[in-house]
Amino acid sequence: MVGNIRRVSTLYLLWSGDIDKLYSGTNWYDQAHSETILEYLDFSGAKSDGWWCIEGGAQQLAINMKDKLKDQGNSIAFQSRITRIDASTQGTVKVQVNGQLQETAYAGVFNLTSMGCMQQMDLRTAALTYGQKQAIRALGYGASCKVGMKFRYPWWITIFGIKKGGLGHSDFPIRTTVYPSYNLYDSKCGSVVLLCSYEWQQDAQRIGTLVFSSTDHERLSTRRNRSESLFYETLHSCMHTNPEPTWNQMKSTN
Repeated sequence: MVGNIRRVSTLYLLWSGDIDKLYSGTNWYDQAHSETILEYLDFSGAKSDGWWCIEGGAQQLAINMKDKLKDQGNSIAFQSRITRIDASTQGTVKVQVNGQLQETAYAGVFNLTSMGCMQQMDLRTAALTYGQKQAIRALGYGASCKVGMKFRYPWWITIFGIKKGGLGHSDFPIRTTVYPSYNLYDSKCGSVVLLCSYEWQQDAQRIGTLVFSSTDHERLSTRRNRSESLFYETLHSCMHTNPEPTWNQMKSTN
């Protein structure tokens, strides 16, 4: 064997494991460190005037962009699958839709679809590099799962004094709880929604097993009650130690 073997300290291994345990998704391992850096740049290290909540959801961005178009009838095409992208002619990108012979030429194209959908397109003349082709084939997506629950009142504010928006991390199954900031000054008597659980990778896959649908309403109600109880017990044991409030006092009847 040529070269020296570098001994990795136990402290470094434990530190890397803590990152995977507290701030990243279980089984990310080597990606946990880089993911932590990226999350810091996105949130803690971001130089901005603050975060904004879009009333009506992120879809409002697309809706307002559409409203700015002069010719909405011809500018937006629904149910249109891109089957081929041709960039062999300098200064022009041709796009084939739904396999039709006629192609539409553009000065440039932003391809924002997923890797899986992109792999189904004919990109042989799209002027992609070897690395880009391999990325389309090999890169994967990490599983993600969010669980929001509706409560009678914001108990985390009234009882536990959490008066700022932010994240609560743990190594319990719910992993991350996200406390909202947009309702801090709202009435404390009305029902509210808390993002009880936000997780990635293996954690998301495991918590995802609690997500279900059924036409059997009795069975659906039973499983829903079990899932809600599990989230409540975990919230109580890992994030908050006060024995009050009870689940029946917290949960919404809606």
